[in-house]
Amino acid sequence: MQQLIHRLDVRATIALGLTTRGWASQWASLFVVSTFLLAAGGACASAAPGPSAVVDQDFDLGAGRSVKIDGADLVIRFESVVNDSRCPVDVQCITAGDAAVAVTAATGGAAANKYELHTDQGPREATHGPYRIMLIGLKPRPTSSGSAGTRSYILTLRVARS
Repeated sequence: MQQLIHRLDVRATIALGLTTRGWASQWASLFVVSTFLLAAGGACASAAPGPSAVVDQDFDLGAGRSVKIDGADLVIRFESVVNDSRCPVDVQCITAGDAAVAVTAATGGAAANKYELHTDQGPREATHGPYRIMLIGLKPRPTSSGSAGTRSYILTLRVARS
């Protein structure tokens, strides 16, 4: 490790045209190397693509996650499960119950709009600009021993052009 630091220090010293090995040149070298590493790291992080989905195809989204819709200037975020009163899978119920989820949608850098979608007893879709956001499903279903933790929910959505 010391050899690597020494090589970087020497190269930075040469690049700066410094001929002395005093503390000033070492600090200047360290500054140049640090700046280079930070710039390179920042460029790599910003170039990494985020998750994406395609118009007219179902996609899954975990709670607290966002997705960019390919070919559309649209980003959707699954904020949370507002309520989950669906019938547990290991119980026989008279009604199916309902789950409500909160999603936000943003287009073109404009402020995001929040929508509440339902699995059964309420609106299953919302219109955001030229797009329809449709709730296809929510997993896992609750069991009689309790509902899933907030972070374990997976929302299935589909986006279509209106």
